[in-house]
Amino acid sequence: MEMFLKWCVRNRISAPTRVTRTSLEAYQRYLFQYKKKDGQPLAVASQHSRLAPLKVWFKWLTHRKYILRDPAAELELPRVGYKLPNVMNKEEVERVLSQPKIEVPLGIRDRAMLELLYSSGLRRMELLHLKLYDVDQKHGLITVREGKGKRDRVVPIGDRALAWLDMYLNSLRPEIVRQPDNGIVFLTSNGVPFTPNHLS
Repeated sequence: MEMFLKWCVRNRISAPTRVTRTSLEAYQRYLFQYKKKDGQPLAVASQHSRLAPLKVWFKWLTHRKYILRDPAAELELPRVGYKLPNVMNKEEVERVLSQPKIEVPLGIRDRAMLELLYSSGLRRMELLHLKLYDVDQKHGLITVREGKGKRDRVVPIGDRALAWLDMYLNSLRPEIVRQPDNGIVFLTSNGVPFTPNHLS
């Protein structure tokens, strides 16, 4: 807002009632042509973040009857582009998945966790809360209960992840689980569910 208010002073606009759609479009052009101290223009996201509060402010002023019409109602904000994240190639993925030492039992658990995360796209907390009855090994499916947005969903998992999960469930989990067994799939060496920080 500060940048806009300074612009208003320079352009002799002394009250919200004197702001028009035309003056807002002039301010938008000013932002587009603005150069920072290093000579670089404002990024589209920066232009957007300087215009978005104006739309909210003028809407509020109109709602409270400080002004009759909202001059920013039809103001089009610059579109902020979203870049796709960089992703690992196949060799890099294989290096990550092969980090656990599978010669030791807990390495099998860790490999199963990594394979499952990679194969299914589960989030950290979803992996933590995964229960035995959520895994359908026969059909290669996992039911995620109350995932993102508190919604349930079913996700497929690949054969390789299933094989590592099966190895963990049959060889290690029965040895470390503490009774009573609450059915959480992945357990610490003490036989209890992971905390988020421990898993991280």
